[in-house]
Amino acid sequence: MPDNTNNNNTNDDEYEKYCYMCRRPESETGRLLGMADNIYICPDCLQKAFNSINNNSFQFLDFSKFPGFGDMNAFTHMNDIPNSQKVKKKKPKTEEDKQEEKDEFESLTLDKIPAPHKIKEMLDEYVVGQEYAKKVISVAVYNHYKRVLT
Repeated sequence: MPDNTNNNNTNDDEYEKYCYMCRRPESETGRLLGMADNIYICPDCLQKAFNSINNNSFQFLDFSKFPGFGDMNAFTHMNDIPNSQKVKKKKPKTEEDKQEEKDEFESLTLDKIPAPHKIKEMLDEYVVGQEYAKKVISVAVYNHYKRVLT
């Protein structure tokens, strides 16, 4: 019999999943529990939900008295949640990438920081007008680099 594995999840693996309750990414929470309609919950939130139910702190109310909760139809609109919050997964850095980043950072010294007038000249190539804004930004960038490197 042919293997009927579900191959439509290949595209899901390139996007990072988020916890539906706390909005933390999978890289921060660990493996997420997948539910219907692409809803994922982290183990921490799931445990908190179980604890609140077990401790009787969850009050079972008559939801029919609340607007929009008539027959609990509010929970059937989970498909209305946009999927546009997909974030590409970060690839793990190799030793070469880490070394390149370290070299780039170490190569930046106070002597190599361009002066504010040089930064403004670079901005002049891309921005038309806005002279005051270019001056302010160039000085702010220069001061930022000085602060970071000292």
